[in-house]
Amino acid sequence: MQLRHLAAVASVVAIGLVVAEAAVPSASGSSRGPSLATEKAEATRLASELQLTSSRIASLNRTYVGAEIAARHDSEAAAASGRLVAADRRAVAAAAVGVRALATAAWESGGSSLGLIEQLLEVTAPGYELRLGLLESAGASEQAVLAHWETAERHLATAHARLVSEERSADAELLRAEHALSGAEVQAQDLQRTLAQVHGTMARLVAAQLAAQEARAARAARARHAALDHAPGARRTVLPRGATRPTTKRTTRRTTVTTAPPGPPSAPVPTTAPPTTTPPTTTPPTTAPPTTTPPTTTPPTTAPPTTSPPTTLPAPPPPSGYANPLRSLAALYPERIDQGVDYSALGDIYPIGNGVVLNTVNGGWPNGTFITYQLQDGPAAGLIVYAAEDIQPLVQVGQEVTPSTPLGVVFEGGSGIETGWAAPPGNGYTMAAEAGQFDGSNSTAFGANFSQLLVSLGAPGGILQNNPPTGSLPAGWPTW
Repeated sequence: MQLRHLAAVASVVAIGLVVAEAAVPSASGSSRGPSLATEKAEATRLASELQLTSSRIASLNRTYVGAEIAARHDSEAAAASGRLVAADRRAVAAAAVGVRALATAAWESGGSSLGLIEQLLEVTAPGYELRLGLLESAGASEQAVLAHWETAERHLATAHARLVSEERSADAELLRAEHALSGAEVQAQDLQRTLAQVHGTMARLVAAQLAAQEARAARAARARHAALDHAPGARRTVLPRGATRPTTKRTTRRTTVTTAPPGPPSAPVPTTAPPTTTPPTTTPPTTAPPTTTPPTTTPPTTAPPTTSPPTTLPAPPPPSGYANPLRSLAALYPERIDQGVDYSALGDIYPIGNGVVLNTVNGGWPNGTFITYQLQDGPAAGLIVYAAEDIQPLVQVGQEVTPSTPLGVVFEGGSGIETGWAAPPGNGYTMAAEAGQFDGSNSTAFGANFSQLLVSLGAPGGILQNNPPTGSLPAGWPTW
């Protein structure tokens, strides 16, 4: 039977409803909302009804147990009565022996007839004929034996009648308790089946809502990615990712993007400056006579582009044993350099090198995520790296990680991600903040150093807000 578990089932159902209600997203503005609310109300009603039924079953169970105890008591009383009846029967048999002995003694003394003796010897059960014969011929002692015999017979008949009545009463009570209990169990099973159906409907509605949200997010990400691919200048306009990101922080990043790369002169187009300075002084005097110098000075304006490639120097070789931690991120766009380097992205983020996880959460950072790990080898061995903000951690404190171990999943949140150098013991402070380099919006020396490390590993570098960055690195700090 499931009697012992029904109360627990009702409690678990109530807890499940609370958890389901907390897990289901808000249904405002959705056509599925009213249906989900109706299912919640129905589930709540069924849970209450199941709890009442459970209480009723518990009460019936107590009644049933009481009836079993009463029946057991009656059975014990009947057994005691049976023992008394057996004792009375033994007394009757002894009385019969006594009567026979008295009759035999009377016949030997000549005071009784042979017919009386024959009656005493032939009768196997007490009857009126025997009693009448004894009363007519037996003496006072024989009458006393017969009276005891008759009393024993009455006691036996009374005890037997009481036993039969008690057994019938106990059987009837047990039967009623079993019927009531069976009906309550059937009702509880029906309620559980109905509740399971309601929970299944709720689960389907929740899954549909989550699928719709994921589809909307995927469409938005594809649209943003397509816009960035087709319009080079659109990256800066798409970076905010809607209204979820703080506009003040993003505005600062965008304004610094347009002002960060300074040109040597104040001319509006920096590409026209090189041809006016160096190319005319090098090529014209060697090829053209003085009289034809004006016509020959204009064609060499197409040659200066040969001086532009040296401005994009090849990336330095990556540090030994380190790997690009941002290699698997989709829609990766660099943002400002501050305490570390800010990015907008989606996907998995990895460690730079082999290390040990020191921390995963800190309530002072957006979304409460502050993952830190201490590098175990390479040029930065012993230093602590952090990855914070819109990341769902996949690691635990004390876990050993490698460049192929996912630290967490970057999701579409309101802050993006930030990664850089953390201050010991790696529980929430950065090296830039510890050194007093960060005032809330500026680029720091530690942030610029970490951006250079990422560039050396093949990741896009961050955007400086001020050049040179604020502060300096400690003596012996690795550079890239």
